[in-house]
Amino acid sequence: PWSTETATTSRVIKSINGQPVNNLVVRTSNYAKFRKGLIPSGSGDIIGILSVYGTTYQLMLRTTDDVLTFGSVQDIYPLSLNGGAGCDYSGWITNQNYMLHNSVNSATEDWLVTPVIPAATINGSTLYVEQAFFNTDATAQSKFTIHYTTHYTGDPQTTEWSQLTFSDYQDGVNFYQAKGAELRGLTADIRIGFRYKTANQDSGQWAVKGLHFKKLVAND
Repeated sequence: PWSTETATTSRVIKSINGQPVNNLVVRTSNYAKFRKGLIPSGSGDIIGILSVYGTTYQLMLRTTDDVLTFGSVQDIYPLSLNGGAGCDYSGWITNQNYMLHNSVNSATEDWLVTPVIPAATINGSTLYVEQAFFNTDATAQSKFTIHYTTHYTGDPQTTEWSQLTFSDYQDGVNFYQAKGAELRGLTADIRIGFRYKTANQDSGQWAVKGLHFKKLVAND
C-alpha cells in the first residue's frame, strides 16, 4: 500500500532502469483516502506537490489520478531471423539460429532485408536489434548500418531507405540487444534492412539474431 495504517510512509522512487533516485521519495499520509491502495507495478509518470525535508525531496500525491500511464515494457513483436525465413538477402548466410555476414577481402555491399513488419502493431514502440560483432574496428558503425523503408522495390539498391541510429556498439561479446529509435507516426508497413558495406578487406563479422519491438503497455 501507499502508506501504513499508523504513520506517514515514504516510498523510494526508482528510475526507469531500476536504479533508486537519490534523496527523492513519494510520501503518503496514513490519513490519505487512498493509503490502502496498492502501488502499481511497472513504470510510468507521477505528478505531485514537491517539498524538501532536510536533504530529502518529498513528492506528495493529491489523489491516485496523479499516478499516470503505469505499465510494463513488453516485447510486442519479437521477430526471429532464424534461417532467414521470409528475408531477402545476398552475401549473408544462415548459421544456426541467426544470420551471419563473414569478413570480406574486397569492396562489398550486401543487404539482409526482413519480411514485412505491420505498422499497426509496432507503431509507438522502440526497436532493439539482437546482434553481435566480431573482429571489427572503430569504423564498424559506419560500415554496418540499419535502415527501414515503407516502399521496398524488391531490390535493396533501388529502394529508398531511412537510416536508424543505435546507441550501443560492442565487439567480441555474445549477442546483445542494441537500442534503436522509437518508431512513431508509421502509416505503412515497413521492412528493416541491414547493410554490410565496406571498401576494405578483413572488415569483421556481423551476426543478427532477431528484432524486438518494445513498448510500455498499461496495466489492466
